[in-house]
Amino acid sequence: YRPGMSQDKADYLLRTAVSIANTAVYENAQLNADMKGMGTTLVAVLVLGKRAYFANVGDSRGYLMNRQGIQRVTLDHSLVELMGQRGELSSEQAKSYPGKNFITRAIGTEQSVECDLYTSPLRQGDCILLCSDGLTNHLADQELLFEVIHGVNKQDCCQRLMGIAKDRGAPDNVTVVLVVC
Repeated sequence: YRPGMSQDKADYLLRTAVSIANTAVYENAQLNADMKGMGTTLVAVLVLGKRAYFANVGDSRGYLMNRQGIQRVTLDHSLVELMGQRGELSSEQAKSYPGKNFITRAIGTEQSVECDLYTSPLRQGDCILLCSDGLTNHLADQELLFEVIHGVNKQDCCQRLMGIAKDRGAPDNVTVVLVVC
């Protein structure tokens, strides 16, 4: 990072990182028969000064949180997200929709992939939460906010969130990263 780095440079760095990740997963799947057709989701953040730059592919998510509330920064690449945008499903219906795990874009399933990029201003004390759907399928946004902002210890926050999700039946692949600004 260099002071004054432009948004174009940040976007370039994120797109490059996503491309490298995609190539690694894709090539591994091509070389190993047991991994044929595998893919994964990705959410990443680059914090530069008073801005956060996000990239995502799939249904892993990036959130911005502070004492004023929680904001989901990224949009899922999923069937239910698309149906919700079209007004075909409410957010409540999406939680139990039979095709809720169908993602429309993933890392490693094709030779190349396009990521979506987002940017958000930051203030001191803001928190950025990056997580997989293993977490968001089991905790509501307000629960995430409460644990991150009002939880006793930020150092234990990710473990607490994973514990809650697993207690509610989440699979072992729950991913949680917290950045405190």
